[in-house]
Amino acid sequence: MSRSHKNQAKPTLAASDKKKTAPKAQPQKNTFANFITKLKNWFKEQSQSNPNQQTIKTGVVKFFSRSKGFGFIQEENGNEVFVHISALTSQIRESDKVTFNLAPGKRGVNAINVKIV
Repeated sequence: MSRSHKNQAKPTLAASDKKKTAPKAQPQKNTFANFITKLKNWFKEQSQSNPNQQTIKTGVVKFFSRSKGFGFIQEENGNEVFVHISALTSQIRESDKVTFNLAPGKRGVNAINVKIV
């Protein structure tokens, strides 16, 4: 038996003979991380454009656990905002009406300077 068939060149397709396929869309990686980065940049732009002016928001404490050290405030527009116990200027409990400012946090928007109305 001859081994010459292994050394023979394989036929190749000409460029015009190849099927044209659309490039596959790359899945977005770290979509949540990209969102957080954009959010932080937006807050940074806002604070630089109006450094002495922060909008005071109002809402109702939906959940708060003093033992766990955090809770959530529901804004008047229905959005929920995380609040850490270190951001309180007065003691709060569930159903209290509060005012607060917003600031970027590690996982999204946080309420800061929270006080009872």
